[in-house]
Amino acid sequence: MAKKTILNEDAGIYQKREDTSERQKMSEMTSGQKWQYIKDYYLKKVLFGSLFLGFLVYIIYTIVAPHDESLLYATIINDNISTSQEEAIIQEFGELIDYNPNRQTIIFDDSFYLNPENVDLTTQSKIATYAYANSLDVIIADEDMFEYYVNEGYFFDLTQVLPSDTYSNLTDSLYMGASEVNEDTTAKAYGVYLDNSKLYTDASANYQGIYGTEQKRMVIGIVQNTKNRDVCIEFIKYLFSKN
Repeated sequence: MAKKTILNEDAGIYQKREDTSERQKMSEMTSGQKWQYIKDYYLKKVLFGSLFLGFLVYIIYTIVAPHDESLLYATIINDNISTSQEEAIIQEFGELIDYNPNRQTIIFDDSFYLNPENVDLTTQSKIATYAYANSLDVIIADEDMFEYYVNEGYFFDLTQVLPSDTYSNLTDSLYMGASEVNEDTTAKAYGVYLDNSKLYTDASANYQGIYGTEQKRMVIGIVQNTKNRDVCIEFIKYLFSKN
């Protein structure tokens, strides 16, 4: 007597499964069906794989590719300097510090505009990222914004880093302030006013009155996380080297 089963003898589970090759599938399709099949099953995978590979190559290149050595990165907040003056400063100052433009960089980034009463978080985050990554060397800003970054604890006390003769020459131009992030709220020399720097005032849109009749006093400070402290000191000395 034949053994009874729940499924009929002709159920699909008992049928022989025949695998159809990709070549056979394609040979049975029209041109339109072939293109649709390729788009549905292959094109998306190829595009995704290409994007992933491109992203992977970019990450690897960013990590291992050689970069020019940064000698000075200066962020300028709420002011512009003329292109011709900037180029002249880079060339002249570069000669003093043996700057090689083929493998080193000196950058003055004057693209930052901030209101101390309502600081833009995107711009603030960009500056903070540069500072934490040891990529920011000096900040030049108007008094209000400079005070903001003093309160954030960004700057060296210049009494601790400037040579005694340089500090003495700049006594009348020192910016004195207190940092709210430090327990010691004693006013310290965190910056230098640039009013008496002919090199800067000649290049500055603020000091040249391009923004109107009201001039903003600009201040320069050395960022504590800088990797180029000696260059920063030389730059401050250079800014006050001409009358």
